[in-house]
Amino acid sequence: MNSQKCLERIRVYSLETLLKEIGVRGGAVLKMDCDGYEYHVLGSASKDVLRTFDQMLIEYHKGYRPIAKILERAGFKISVKPIKQTMYGSIGYILATPHF
Repeated sequence: MNSQKCLERIRVYSLETLLKEIGVRGGAVLKMDCDGYEYHVLGSASKDVLRTFDQMLIEYHKGYRPIAKILERAGFKISVKPIKQTMYGSIGYILATPHF
């Protein structure tokens, strides 16, 4: 059996670096669907970086509570729209709007 390895380099950005590179300063909208990495991306962002956004729509894959805590600490009001339960946790959406 013939096996081939396919390696592709993918550049990974922090949320802060991405905002700086594309020149976002405020009043932005974030739609995030990164298949389970949303916890790391949001957890590593500062309050100032998160407050760049006027609205966020985030798909979560392993429950919403960790993301809700991060966003609420940064001053956002959240609403949750669960979609389904899996063996790994619940999947759904969080809508976050500033409350500061």
